[in-house]
This record gives sequence, structure tokens and C-alpha cells, in this order.
Amino acid sequence: MSSSSLETPIHNYSILALPAYMTLAYSLHFVSIAVAKNFNLRGSWDQSNPRGTQNADVIRKRLSPERFRTYERVRACHANYFETMPTFYGAVILGNVARLPLGGKHGLNRFALSYLGLRVVHMVLYIGTDRGAMGGKLSYVRAPVFIYGLWMCMEVMFRAAKELVY
Repeated sequence: MSSSSLETPIHNYSILALPAYMTLAYSLHFVSIAVAKNFNLRGSWDQSNPRGTQNADVIRKRLSPERFRTYERVRACHANYFETMPTFYGAVILGNVARLPLGGKHGLNRFALSYLGLRVVHMVLYIGTDRGAMGGKLSYVRAPVFIYGLWMCMEVMFRAAKELVY
């Protein structure tokens, strides 16, 4: 019996982080619709040109200025998720191709879970940051959280590159 058959298997949760990330990203779309409809989920939503300026004008007229700014931040956060998706996906895929360890302090599972947690913190800071007293100060916290997440992805990519040397 080989020693590897006696080891406890480590499940690869880093792969499951990919659909989890996508779920977070798409959930923001539905949150933005709820905010735009002032949380009145009855009635219609114009699907003919939902990203058009006419639709934005209708939403702006329907909502208070504060609520409209929230709507804009949710939409921007939604876009931000899709802008950073390739970086996270690339790190997870490259880490798996390079067969980086799954467990341990620097394992892919911990990286993926930590990154998802960081993105949730970033989401809360993004949506919750307004011009108010504390909101303006929170915007200075949001950027380092974002940059740290990107650094985490780059670190995994560099470790993968080191392992994939032929």
C-alpha cells in the first residue's frame, strides 16, 4: 500500500469558488434592479434597453438622489466584479494546472476562500460608501482591499509560473 493512499484526501474547493464568484457578481445585478425599483418588486422592468441613458433617466426621476447614488454604486460594483473575474479565474486555473497545494497556509483552497471573503468586504465598502461622514472615509479603505485582492491573485500566478518551468 502506497503512502499516498493513506493520506486524507483534500477536496479542491478552489474550483467551486469560480461559480461562487459568478453568483456574487450576478446577484449584484438583481440588487441593482431592486434598488432601481425602490424595492417594489411588482410592476415592470424595461428590458428593451436596460443600460441605455433613457432607462437611467427614468430611474433617476423615480428615486431620491441618495437612492440613485446607491443604484449607481451597485451597478459599478457589479461591473467591477466582471472586470476582476478574469484575474481571479486565471489564478485559480493556473494554480490548478501547476498543481499548487490545495491545503495549508498558502494552499489554493485558502486563497480562493480568502479572495471571496475579500470581495464580499469590498462589495460592502463599495455599496455602503457615500458622501456622508463615515462614507467618505470608507472609500479610502476600499482601494487597499481591492489592491490586496489583485496582489493575492498575482502571487498565485507567480507561484504557478515557478512550478510550470519546463
